[in-house]
Amino acid sequence: MPPDPMIQALLAAALPVLFGALLAFSSSLGARSRGPVRTFAAFAALAVVVLELLPTAAAQTGLFALLLFALGLGLPAVVEKLSSRGSSGEHSLSGERVVAIGLAAHQAVDGMEVGAAWALGTGALGVSVAIAAHSVPLMAVLLLEVARHRGRNQAIGWAAGLAAVTAAGALAGHSGAAAMPGAEGWLPALLGGLMVHVVWHHHREDAPDTVGTRWLDFGAAVLGFALPLVVMELGGPHGHDSAEALVEGLGRVLLLGAPWALVMVGIQATRAGGWTQIPSVMSGFGPRLLATGVLWALVDAFVLNEASAELASKLEALGPAAWLAPTLWMGLVLWSAWLEGPRAWVGEIGGGEDGHDHGHDHGHDHDHGHGHGHDHA
Repeated sequence: MPPDPMIQALLAAALPVLFGALLAFSSSLGARSRGPVRTFAAFAALAVVVLELLPTAAAQTGLFALLLFALGLGLPAVVEKLSSRGSSGEHSLSGERVVAIGLAAHQAVDGMEVGAAWALGTGALGVSVAIAAHSVPLMAVLLLEVARHRGRNQAIGWAAGLAAVTAAGALAGHSGAAAMPGAEGWLPALLGGLMVHVVWHHHREDAPDTVGTRWLDFGAAVLGFALPLVVMELGGPHGHDSAEALVEGLGRVLLLGAPWALVMVGIQATRAGGWTQIPSVMSGFGPRLLATGVLWALVDAFVLNEASAELASKLEALGPAAWLAPTLWMGLVLWSAWLEGPRAWVGEIGGGEDGHDHGHDHGHDHDHGHGHGHDHA
């Protein structure tokens, strides 16, 4: 007899918090480890959202799913800005009460996401992996600071309280999703927006600063994106048709859009001072072009009923020459992501909310202006 989905949701939500506490008390999560772990979490979340949650919702509700995704993506940022008014903006234990309330709300949302996913049966394992990979380092870094400033006993109390709040959120998410008729048609999109915001928030934290750490970060991105795909494959055929439709749409968009993307990058580089400015242009402009392509693919596949298929087939008839521009574009994307760090590069889709300048020397970004694990408060 398979385990009760509610029990699975509770365990999937609470155990990462407890595991993060164990890491904190063993002091085994160093600064060098945090960057790749955060990158793994970010790209695991991206894979689940783009290849399962959004296609599943868009296949049933069309454009409404994209609107709900935008709502889930933007609403937490609005709430955070409103709640930060009147405060100094410092993420330190001097504002312990504010930090505690913010983290409790954050963990409750994490729990609701996991609970709702298990109730719907949509990307439950993938969502759990992505949230866990995000929660473990967050909890470890936070509790290290609490233990350092307030003592080990208070850190244990924080860990227990946050685990309880996360489990309560999972219970609420599971019960609420199960009680809403037709939730499987729209809730995954809202869930996806929330998850992207939570996991990609402050995307430049612990950015790679050497060739070795760049390769490690890139490997974590590849592994993070690939693991949910394996989990989804093992989980059965649920949602595969929608994911395949999106992948086909992405192929058409790449074929049709890459020449225009290259032209726009060239224009921007010329305005900025010449072709030597391409890395800088790709750092800020490239991620937005990539996001536009994904949205175009979703609309084309699930709203316009593959309207671009005929034009794409005509281009494909040209043979290998048709894929010259897409290959060059993807080469620029990978090169730019490697220089910047894949998590920092993709995170620029949100407009660089960390306030750092673009460029490729982020080796000391994490040493200045950031709290130790309180960036989600």
